[in-house]
Amino acid sequence: MCKLEKLERRDFDAVWKLMEESFPVDERRGRSGQEAILAESRYSLYGTHTAGILTAFLAVWEFGNFSFIEHFAVKRDCRNGGLGAKLLGQLLSRVKVPVILEVELPGTDLAGRRIAFYERCGFVRNPYAYIQPALSAEGKAIPLGIMSYPGGISEAAFQAVRSVLYESVYHVSVSVSETGQ
Repeated sequence: MCKLEKLERRDFDAVWKLMEESFPVDERRGRSGQEAILAESRYSLYGTHTAGILTAFLAVWEFGNFSFIEHFAVKRDCRNGGLGAKLLGQLLSRVKVPVILEVELPGTDLAGRRIAFYERCGFVRNPYAYIQPALSAEGKAIPLGIMSYPGGISEAAFQAVRSVLYESVYHVSVSVSETGQ
């Protein structure tokens, strides 16, 4: 049985390796930037180990009135067996506020499968235009979608969430990020 547990700083090397395998460079910070946010009191890493090896992790920001899953990855050879859904379900059962995550826009088979996975887990895709700011000096801003659990959010709630994410996670202003710069 997989059990979601809070990870420790000593797990960072394994988290980073899985992050590099799972996310393109524009969807993650550089290693030093990613390691630096471990000091943020609102940021936590959760995961599960099998035979001492990290098999999945979730990177979560907790903002009081909502939580934000910034990264979620399962080792390639552990996918499609229900592990991701189990871990996400465990996280959702612990969190008592709405949960937000970013997702690729529909258009590719992989993006469609990811959106469908989150929908099966109870997330709703919201219709508002959103751009994830660049995560590094070399990175690019990315048009993404916002999904929320346990239901959709209003446009006013979306704008409030976006403002918090831009200011607290990405350290940019909404007006700069809306231009993709």
